[in-house]
Amino acid sequence: MGKAFADRWGVPVRAGSAEAVALLDEAVEDLAALAGDPVADAEAAVAADDSLVLGHIYRAYLGLYGTTADGVARAAEIIKRLDETVLGEREAHHLRAARSWAGGDWEATVRSLERALLRHPRDLLALKVAQDLYFFLGNRLELRDVAARVLPAWPRSRPGWGYVQGIYAFGLEEN
Repeated sequence: MGKAFADRWGVPVRAGSAEAVALLDEAVEDLAALAGDPVADAEAAVAADDSLVLGHIYRAYLGLYGTTADGVARAAEIIKRLDETVLGEREAHHLRAARSWAGGDWEATVRSLERALLRHPRDLLALKVAQDLYFFLGNRLELRDVAARVLPAWPRSRPGWGYVQGIYAFGLEEN
């Protein structure tokens, strides 16, 4: 099951090593920045620590982003191997989201991500995936408001603040 660490945004993540958490942080930041190689970084994170459940879920998310049958099948294969009995709260929210997304229920996916954000408003992975799904769903108000709801939890001095501002700005622009 690993132990509880904090990611660079201060959100708990269960892992066996701080190194794996740092690698996952890089992968999440790549996704938020739309830069780098989030797939390679996610693979590196789980290679460093196979018990990093959030890393596996993140890999499933990346497969689901493509919205292809192969991507959905890869994601479903990843998430079916995850043991719910050993998850932390954050991982449980993300696993429910990934399972819903793989099952084609995008509304249930964003509900799970919103629950994750209620508990941990600096969960940059939940924020980015939720906003992207609101975009896919054509829900422009939630596209904006998902970021607006978490803004008070992101002080300017906190790593990731600029990404949250960008996510919010995109929501404003779409409205």
